[in-house]
Amino acid sequence: MSNKRSLKAYDIGVGAGIDTEYLLSKGHEVTAIDKEDASIKKANFNIKNQKNLTLKQCDIKDFQLKNNDLTVAMASLPFLSREVFLRTWTNIYKALNHQGLFVGSIFGDKDEWVSFKNMSFLSNKEFDTLLTKTPYDIDFFDEVMFNGFTQARTKKFWHLYYFILRKV
Repeated sequence: MSNKRSLKAYDIGVGAGIDTEYLLSKGHEVTAIDKEDASIKKANFNIKNQKNLTLKQCDIKDFQLKNNDLTVAMASLPFLSREVFLRTWTNIYKALNHQGLFVGSIFGDKDEWVSFKNMSFLSNKEFDTLLTKTPYDIDFFDEVMFNGFTQARTKKFWHLYYFILRKV
């Protein structure tokens, strides 16, 4: 990501605002959204430099992404139903400018929560299929599996894909 020009960016599922604050510190214009009012309040409190920041409380399924250079969706997309996840994935692709970056994480199909309803989990093959429908170059991809903890400090087996995709 170049520091030479300001990017138009989205942070989907802003949470505490860590990714948003980093992008703002690099001089980028960020629209950060989250459906949880508590997350918006936490991000608003945590983010010191709010120049070039727009915080919006809304559900991604009701939000229209505009043309942008960068979309960040860390730990948010898996919490969408499969239908909303697929629609959101396509909308992110359509809104990204040529050579725009999509940085995110999704749950793999071996994740402990795979039986939970209204969430999204992908196999390697399903992830590859998504990439054929929305052509990206893969700048970074990592699959991780580990025993860890949730935010509520309960034990959980995690299966995650982390990625940086570039629209071609």
